[in-house]
Amino acid sequence: KSEALVFWLAAPNRRSCDASRLTGREQGSVVWGKAQSGKLFHMALKPRTISSSHIIKKDHHETIIDVLSGDEGAAEYCVREGAQLTLILVGRGQYIRDYERTIRLVGRGAEAILIGLIDCRGESALGLRTMQRHEAPDTRSNLMVKTVLRDKAAFRYHGVIRIEKLAQKSDAYQRNENLLLSAAASARSDPALEILANDVRCTHGA
Repeated sequence: KSEALVFWLAAPNRRSCDASRLTGREQGSVVWGKAQSGKLFHMALKPRTISSSHIIKKDHHETIIDVLSGDEGAAEYCVREGAQLTLILVGRGQYIRDYERTIRLVGRGAEAILIGLIDCRGESALGLRTMQRHEAPDTRSNLMVKTVLRDKAAFRYHGVIRIEKLAQKSDAYQRNENLLLSAAASARSDPALEILANDVRCTHGA
């Protein structure tokens, strides 16, 4: 699985991956395969026509590569009981718009990892808002967004962790790191915590 991620991220213009490197089979932009551990995994490079709402079914494990495009500004991922989501947000080029990604952990034991890898250049003005919303107990989320900013690119990040009252024993982490490769590039990070439960662990950094 790690080989597939490296291959896709190194070639962002590809919409499919070499199935021979996955020990699995490829169907368009969806890959099914078997990891070294023997567990079945599902990887999908999100098509630009996909619905803005995606459900991870109970006890399923999905890895989705979400490519920032000009067609869709907001998307929501709903993770059910015992399910695991790994969401990789990829962007490269020049952007002048805002994006929003929401992950809802709605079932006990749901887990989500969000990794953002963004490379902006030119006179980009990119805004990204993420929401890690814990709605059930014993849920976990882990977010890391990294950007490389060139030329006059500007990046604004607003990340929210929200723990609902019923989501006791939740564990959430959020971090944003920005690398400025030009004196004219800029970045701003605004993390926020909204905690309604009293037995949780939440941390953030920038």
